Amino acid sequence: MNSSPAKALPIYEELKGKGMLVARISGSPIALALKDRMWEDGMGATSMGHRAYYLSPPQSCFTYYPIYTDCMGAIADWFKGNWKEARKPKVAYLTADNAMGKSIEIPEMQAYLEKIGYEFIGTQYVPLVPTSPPTTQLTWLKEKGADLALGVMINPGSQPTVKEMVRLGMGPFQAYKMTFGVASPGHAVVFADAMKELGDGYVCAGSFPSWMILRPA
Repeated sequence: MNSSPAKALPIYEELKGKGMLVARISGSPIALALKDRMWEDGMGATSMGHRAYYLSPPQSCFTYYPIYTDCMGAIADWFKGNWKEARKPKVAYLTADNAMGKSIEIPEMQAYLEKIGYEFIGTQYVPLVPTSPPTTQLTWLKEKGADLALGVMINPGSQPTVKEMVRLGMGPFQAYKMTFGVASPGHAVVFADAMKELGDGYVCAGSFPSWMILRPA
């Protein structure tokens, strides 16, 4: 199902009446509108929504990818494992200015980052589809000394963000060393095809396949 939340329930009831056995949900707004009814009906669904509402209480919807906070935790673990300096690395959120992007802003996520040895310095938001480069947000991160920025973005947000990072001399292979890591909606394959070498150092966790894009040794 791929419609507005207001239309989702009547469409679901119509399809159920026709004998539907398993549904497919496009994302979080539809999942939130339907998940409790589906649980009551014993109806299963696969979903592209990846948030923690599927985990507690149990639901009959099953996600394609890890939840966004798990993606953030995986990137943070990887980055911290490769950290060589004596000081704590500084981490910030650089994320989409919508419900998807803000879903990582939960106390448990920040507590985990601090528990594994990060200094959390704050949050900057980028429009889901920017109409201008996020210069102000990136300059703020640079001034605050961010080593790692974490967020949830789609490619129309992450691509211009990384382009502006490079223009400002920010990135793993730039003068100012900062890594930018995103959750599964940042699809590494789409990003790599569009950005080529300009995207060196972009990190995407949870999509298939996902990897860190590195320039050849």
